[in-house]
Amino acid sequence: MATTDRQNSLLISQDWQKIYRSFQQSDFLSYDFDTIRRTMIQYLQNNYPEDFNDYIESSEYIALIDLIAYLGQNLSFRTDLNARENFIDTAERRDSILRLARLLSYVPKRNQTGSGLIKITSISTTESVQDSAGVDLSNSIITWNDPTNSNFLEQFIAVMNAALSGTQKFGSPAIKDTIGGILTHQYKFATTNADVPILKFNRNINSQPMPFEICSATFRNQNYIYEESPIPGNRLGFLYRADGKGNASENTGFFMLFKQGELGFSEFTVTDPSPNTIVSVDKSNINNSDVWLYDLTENGTLDNAWTKVPAVSGNNVIYNSLSQSIRKLFSVNTRANDSIDLVFADGVFGDNPNGAFRTYYRSSINATYTIRPRDMRGVTASFDYINNKGQVNTLTVTMDLQTSVDNGVATESNSDIKSKAPQSYYSSNRMTTAEDYQIVPLTQFQGIAKTKSVNRTASGISRYYDLIDPTGAYSSTNIFADEGVVYKESNTPTTSFSFTSNSEITGLIANTITPLLKSTGVRDFYYDSYTRQSTGTNFTWNLSSEATNTYTGYFQETGPLAVGDFTTSNLKYVKPGALIKFVPPSGQHFMANGTLMAGAVGHSGSQAVIWTKVVAVKLDGSNYGKGDFTDGTGPITLADKVPSNAIISEIIPAYATSLPTAVETIMIDAIKNYSNFGLTYNQDTGAWQYIDSDNLEVDANFDLGFQGSQNDNNRDASWLLQFTATSKVYTIKYRNTSYVFRSATKNRFFYDEDQKIFDATTGKVVRDQIKILRFNTMPDSTVQLAEDYAFAIIGNRVLSTGFNDTREVAVSFNDSDDDGVVDNPDLFVTVVDPNKNASSKFVYFKKDTTKASDYFDVVTSTDFVLASGGSGVDLSQYSNGQLFHFFNAGTIQQYDSSTGALVDVSDTYKALPGRDNLNYNYEHAARYDRRIDPSVSNLIDLHILTSAYDTEYRQWIQNGQVGSAPTEPSTGSLRTAYDPTLSNLRNVSDEIVYRPVKYKLLFGPNADNNLQATFKVIKNADLTLTDNDIQTSVIDAINTYFSLENWNFGDSFYYTELSTYIHNALAPKISSIVIVPNKQDASFGSLFQIESNSDEIFISGATVDNVEIIPSISQGNIKASGNIITSSTTTADVVSATTGGSTSTTTTTTTTTSSSSSGSASSSGSSSSSGSSGY
Repeated sequence: MATTDRQNSLLISQDWQKIYRSFQQSDFLSYDFDTIRRTMIQYLQNNYPEDFNDYIESSEYIALIDLIAYLGQNLSFRTDLNARENFIDTAERRDSILRLARLLSYVPKRNQTGSGLIKITSISTTESVQDSAGVDLSNSIITWNDPTNSNFLEQFIAVMNAALSGTQKFGSPAIKDTIGGILTHQYKFATTNADVPILKFNRNINSQPMPFEICSATFRNQNYIYEESPIPGNRLGFLYRADGKGNASENTGFFMLFKQGELGFSEFTVTDPSPNTIVSVDKSNINNSDVWLYDLTENGTLDNAWTKVPAVSGNNVIYNSLSQSIRKLFSVNTRANDSIDLVFADGVFGDNPNGAFRTYYRSSINATYTIRPRDMRGVTASFDYINNKGQVNTLTVTMDLQTSVDNGVATESNSDIKSKAPQSYYSSNRMTTAEDYQIVPLTQFQGIAKTKSVNRTASGISRYYDLIDPTGAYSSTNIFADEGVVYKESNTPTTSFSFTSNSEITGLIANTITPLLKSTGVRDFYYDSYTRQSTGTNFTWNLSSEATNTYTGYFQETGPLAVGDFTTSNLKYVKPGALIKFVPPSGQHFMANGTLMAGAVGHSGSQAVIWTKVVAVKLDGSNYGKGDFTDGTGPITLADKVPSNAIISEIIPAYATSLPTAVETIMIDAIKNYSNFGLTYNQDTGAWQYIDSDNLEVDANFDLGFQGSQNDNNRDASWLLQFTATSKVYTIKYRNTSYVFRSATKNRFFYDEDQKIFDATTGKVVRDQIKILRFNTMPDSTVQLAEDYAFAIIGNRVLSTGFNDTREVAVSFNDSDDDGVVDNPDLFVTVVDPNKNASSKFVYFKKDTTKASDYFDVVTSTDFVLASGGSGVDLSQYSNGQLFHFFNAGTIQQYDSSTGALVDVSDTYKALPGRDNLNYNYEHAARYDRRIDPSVSNLIDLHILTSAYDTEYRQWIQNGQVGSAPTEPSTGSLRTAYDPTLSNLRNVSDEIVYRPVKYKLLFGPNADNNLQATFKVIKNADLTLTDNDIQTSVIDAINTYFSLENWNFGDSFYYTELSTYIHNALAPKISSIVIVPNKQDASFGSLFQIESNSDEIFISGATVDNVEIIPSISQGNIKASGNIITSSTTTADVVSATTGGSTSTTTTTTTTTSSSSSGSASSSGSSSSSGSSGY
């Protein structure tokens, strides 16, 4: 042993060193023919200069060198190719990529067939079937939900029962369960087929003809609907579904399951069983789900069904999630062109195949597509069935697709597999961590273009874990500040609608008009603008009894007073729902506990007035002059405690939020006739009234003077909702009053509009609120407020860009018991008193288009000079740029000293009734005092952008954006498509909420009006380029910038980033590019930043028509405001100098041209001269 080691150490290693040393001048980086040839010649020249010196091209040595170089290149190429094909990152051949993906336990996806439920809308049978009235239904077409046939349901079911298999009848299904929240039954037709029950039809989808098949549907032992295994002679299964929304619902009725593709089969025989047998099925485009395998008997009929191993990562015929008792199993491997291999077990963990077999498969279109309801209207199929008498009859069904189907997806591309396989290996086929939830949905489905998961609620985190969250998202906040601004804004928003049927009009009243009547804005307009009924100072309250939130008594003067319909005084308005204002007797004030105290308000717990609601009135409200009942209670019930002897001051009659049936009937007739009309609220009747077109004063300012007029002179301007029809489109204009609270600089607000917290101990809703502290002075006074006044926060302020302006929130009057009647409608008047010294009760705002076209920031009131009118103002005493608020005209103008005139800047500034510099307390109530309550489950919001929606939307853009934009899939369809798989991969404690993502279209003609734009481009003057070349290049660059891989859900768009990219991509073709909004009232810069919501992702809809070539940038063509510098020229300096007695002169002249906001141009010149003389 020692001899061998010694010789190896001393001799062999030295020999190898000599060998390596002898080739130290060789170039081992030579792989191609030319380099190998050159290296070999150079080697011979260096090492054998005397033995080989014939290097002419005709030499036989050169021929040998060429041959060796050729072989060397061939071997290098093959070696390199083999090496590349053994790494998934560099492999290019489809078979290599599929093989390497399987090594990582990833199962590549073949094409996914488009499938869904199609509703049976009409049926007919050749059998003589009678309904309960004895009507023969044979050969009659019975339509589902036929408005002209009151017996459609009975007749429909009678025909269906006649065609059912065996003893099945409607109501006694083969299986029954709730699938996707919808009650679902399975029935089977008594079909006569000897083969697999399939009904074929064809349809054109996106102009491509496609074959479809109706197949047997079931949901046995699963929580989703799937196709029954194809068995010859099986009966055709169909479904009845009812979502509880009536027969008109798209999810109620009889349904059949359809799939795109054609079912086929092949047979093979295994005579020599061996472990891990592989049988190839050389049929292309076999889809990812539809493969079945059966044993065949000697006479060729189906015997045992083999179980397919689930096609998920980590599963194969040896290691899988199937029961150990299942021995007959196989897996499916994908090959190129979506052909497949059937892979069998090793004989230990599963049976080896032996004998004859038949495999069924469905070949489907290898494409991504969406099937719209319009694509599958009037699908008709006829088939024979055997009735209960053994007779053969024919049933004909007509079917319509109700909702879009977008689960048809092309096979995974090579790049997709190369990207997803390593990710799938990392996630180990389970969703546990946050990263798993981002990865697994993409690796499991090729139909998902992009996804994002958000853990909305976490389980297992103790609510006693102390967390202070200053944003208020997870914990309560209590903040004090001194720069609050409260203001009121009245306007008339609009919404529009059209209709095609009476049912749509009825739905409009229920779903649009009634919510408007209940809206806070319309209600607050009523409180602010309607007449309040005064009662003088003689009527007082007598408190009879008190209980929790219930206080009874009666009104009195010299004795108990009748109210409501039993009196003609203003006490007639005292009815349930009315608001009553009480004031204390002279020299006293109220306390918060509902008592009276002598002296003035201003101390803790004191109140100047009490507002309360009438809860109930018994009899005439006075017990017919007797006052209390025998049990000591009074006939009138109030919501708050009011002490005896409190004086009733004002009554606001009850506000109703529902329409009388008679008014609804008149409205329906008017809408059908496209008549103009209005709705007004009558305080005397306590009901909404109809204003016909002959009396409606369209677009008029609010006025109760002619309410109820029937003079047909169009003078009634009391409408709260106005309906006008133009070209069969209705516009609803409604009066709205909004109250807004803003933090000028120090605070931001968090408000969850979906959250409502109820305090069981007090019986009241806990709302976020802003208290105006009593340390503030009363309006126009140096005396402090009597008490803290609390506004309820009711909503966020969302700008046109989708950006939530957290500096301010929408507020209104508190409604502590959440009954729709406010606690105190005088809050704003108490804090601001806008009708007293009205000219000083404004807050001012300036538009900041860098954030949004409708964003206004607070500016100080000292910047403005108040004036009643434009005449009589001496402008000479003011400097350039001084702002004037002409409060009578409601305009804001700015002094331009260059013209000596005022310029209207009301589009840039606005003044609203309100008050600033308020001390306030912001209270935010989180649902729990600590971070979160231990949940049973984690709620995972899974945002999904489907490939089908992505493909269809981009095709719609490419095809000119004709028609309506494609719509995103519904939450239900996402759940149906993805939950069966993902629910098996998630943690037990997790619950997935599927949220569809939609595109937010930018710039093009179909984008939102606020987002439409034109790109204005200045070409490089040194290059010869056509306008069309520039326009096309710009659009191509924009589309590349908005590629899907560059964006995520909820991102923000910044124009400066886009312009930088365009300049880099198009250099040196263009000199400048700017984006200009198309909306008339939007100005330059309003589209420099655009926000998207968490369920949105940007896409550009710009076309070449949105690109304009301009010679230069000016104020007019970029819609800019202010003075715009467009040119600057400087003359040459003139300098002369002498020494001794010398004179030095310097002259500079600068001319600047600018365009002002009014579009005018101005120029100015300046010159300077300096001189010195020496002796």
